[in-house]
Amino acid sequence: MRSSSLLASLCFFFFASAAPPASLARRVDNSPGLGIELELRALSYKNPREETTPPPGGHCSPDQVSLIKGKAIKVLNSKPPTSSKHDWSLTAEHSGTEDCTGISCLVSEFIVDGTKVKVGEKRAGPIADEITKFLTSWKPSKSGKSEVQIAGFESCGSWFVEAPKDFNDKTTMQYIFSFGQQVTAAMPLEGIQALFVKAKSGKKDTLLTTAGSKLSNMHQVRKEDFSRLALIKPSDINEEFLGFFSMVVSYAKGGPKQAATDGPKMALPLMPRTDHGAIYTKFIQKKLGDQLKCDSLYQIVKILAAYKGDGSGDPDPNFHGPAFDEAKFKWDNGIKGANNKHAELLVSHWMKGLQDNKGDLMAQEDKTIDGQIGGLGDRMEYLYQGNHDRLVPIFEFRDLGSSHGPGLQKSLVAFEDAVVAAHKDYSKPPKKLKVRDPEIKRDNKCPATTTTTTNKPPAKTPPPAPPPCKQSAGYTAPGPCIDACAGGTCKPIQAGYPAQLYYACFCPVSASASSQVSQNKLDN
Repeated sequence: MRSSSLLASLCFFFFASAAPPASLARRVDNSPGLGIELELRALSYKNPREETTPPPGGHCSPDQVSLIKGKAIKVLNSKPPTSSKHDWSLTAEHSGTEDCTGISCLVSEFIVDGTKVKVGEKRAGPIADEITKFLTSWKPSKSGKSEVQIAGFESCGSWFVEAPKDFNDKTTMQYIFSFGQQVTAAMPLEGIQALFVKAKSGKKDTLLTTAGSKLSNMHQVRKEDFSRLALIKPSDINEEFLGFFSMVVSYAKGGPKQAATDGPKMALPLMPRTDHGAIYTKFIQKKLGDQLKCDSLYQIVKILAAYKGDGSGDPDPNFHGPAFDEAKFKWDNGIKGANNKHAELLVSHWMKGLQDNKGDLMAQEDKTIDGQIGGLGDRMEYLYQGNHDRLVPIFEFRDLGSSHGPGLQKSLVAFEDAVVAAHKDYSKPPKKLKVRDPEIKRDNKCPATTTTTTNKPPAKTPPPAPPPCKQSAGYTAPGPCIDACAGGTCKPIQAGYPAQLYYACFCPVSASASSQVSQNKLDN
């Protein structure tokens, strides 16, 4: 799937890729839905009237560029069979071509409605067959002068199929029509963390892209990365907790690198449709407790971002504290002139909004383009065959490859099976880890290893040989690695807020789960 201008993103709202009807903003119940997007760029359309008199001279306003996205396509000169269940539809998507702006050029996207298709119903396979029959019955082609209109945009006239030039049941379906795939479903944060771990360890998963550019932006946060944050209980740092911070740190580091016309959502192969604010409030805020009295949520994220995030625990040599403080997300709707809309948001302001319970500012600014990040607000669902009282966030799993012909059914069935399997694997909520939490003195004083007031870039020269480290009863002191960390290795690490040089006792893999990384700050 291509990424460019207005169009880059494959959006999803369980029924349509654009702003949904009000009736779909909330579901009737919290049962887990299965949404699927199938972008078909090889089936494209052109509106001759809009092309010859482009906006602002054309009949349709540039404002409709964002509105037409996700609207149903109506076939005029044929009556191909659709679903009797009305749980999928053919919709319009922007073409993304530089030589055809506005709404004169469109491509196709089949949307499986997650408000109607439920996880475990085994509808995915039959829907793939129905879509195939729809296309082979219609036989859309330029030579056949296939004509369509867009629901709600009838006043803009008709669009005519521009590609394919001709239609052949076997050749077109098997070789020309390539369906770009995305899936939306409820997933607990521990399931999200599992995908981050797989991404960094090179393991595959049906719900994880193979696109290297997206995988490289995934930052895996480890339990040990919280070692300097002494007021967070080790027993609270479970996979659910790590999943949230892996996602947030990944956006914080990768989002600002994205083009404004794409927005931060193009950074990662998964995207929360439930907004970050709702996720933070429900699953994370309480666990941060005393730590937030000493460090802001942004400072916590900054400490975590100083690591490579590849599972090694090594410092990120490209991390620079002052630059991170200035990092910002950017949005631009790509329309020139008076109808242009753009926005910017500092990563630090995004975190402050979450901490101050002012909502997900990223989700709010994402409406500049299409409002897909956090577009479902506080919407959550329970897991398939799970406890109905346990609601989890909804995520979109993006860039899941493409399928052709008979492979479409196989892919859709595999997606549904993967969601069902994940729901069963994480059917029970994560428990507090069975580790011994160190005793913390409640004297309203912040540990010396947390908040500081200056900021320094990472050292540009290799650090000196590390001194011995020691861990004993949860406190840090000079000496060899002992106790639960016996046999650990003392390594230098550039981390913290501000980014400074520390020495950490890294425990062996076989060390007790209760072991903590102790860090000794050097004067520098």
